[in-house]
Amino acid sequence: LEEMAGGHRSCVMCEFQRVIGLLGVEGDVDPAKSVRLEAIVPSLGALIANLNLNEALDLEARFRDEVIENLPLGVVAVDHDGRILTWNRSAEEILGTSREATLNETLEALAGADPWRSALLDCLSGASARPPFECPIQRPDGSTVPVEVSVAALRDAQERTRGAVVTLADLSRLRSMEERIRQLDRLAALGR
Repeated sequence: LEEMAGGHRSCVMCEFQRVIGLLGVEGDVDPAKSVRLEAIVPSLGALIANLNLNEALDLEARFRDEVIENLPLGVVAVDHDGRILTWNRSAEEILGTSREATLNETLEALAGADPWRSALLDCLSGASARPPFECPIQRPDGSTVPVEVSVAALRDAQERTRGAVVTLADLSRLRSMEERIRQLDRLAALGR
């Protein structure tokens, strides 16, 4: 510490950008205790730095999870065994199945034989990339929803398939707008 104007003391300039904390001992210190404290202090800095990194990683993971959760697309991700890891809110709405009923289940355990599931399993087995396609999805309540399906493999740094992800875009609004336009065209033709 160096003396500042006004009698205040502050840390001298050093190679560190900021000081996280100081360890002070009050009163007389046994030399043996002092040696033990001096041995511990350097590892405290690394521990604090690791805690800050873990906090940053947790913040990033929460942000990523919130982004996936709030996407307007249904997102379903599976590991290399076909076990469901991600099932966002839009997937619940589009597929009509709750997240609780699907997480940690396998794709084969889900009822029905929807084309999106087959495409996901094909992707896991190493089949060539399939372009996005449209298909109807039968919900458990009996209703049908038109969706656009896109599937991609999840690969590690060595290009090994570690899982796959499917995105489902609900085309219901688009189809109803197309039908409305066709109706308006027919009315316009009738008017002519």
